[in-house]
Amino acid sequence: METGIITILADNLTRTLFERIAKERRITYKDLLEAVRSSVNPDAAEPRLDQLRAAHLIEEQEAPLRDFRTYFVTANGLSAERELRRQQSFFATR
Repeated sequence: METGIITILADNLTRTLFERIAKERRITYKDLLEAVRSSVNPDAAEPRLDQLRAAHLIEEQEAPLRDFRTYFVTANGLSAERELRRQQSFFATR
């Protein structure tokens, strides 16, 4: 995994959002925030979603209302998710 992606995913909030999007493969903004509401405030989510988009880990499909924007994981995101899971299982066995 690239250093920039590692840095982005080192942030707990960003990683939480990314993991949820990767798990669902496609999710609306409203459903994403409902799924992670205990750990993410909407104002904090926006810049982190921007970071994930800039890193090409997710893409966004626009909608007239913000709640209905749809986020989906990209091929780069799927690769990062696999690597993240591999690293997590490696450290879990230590």
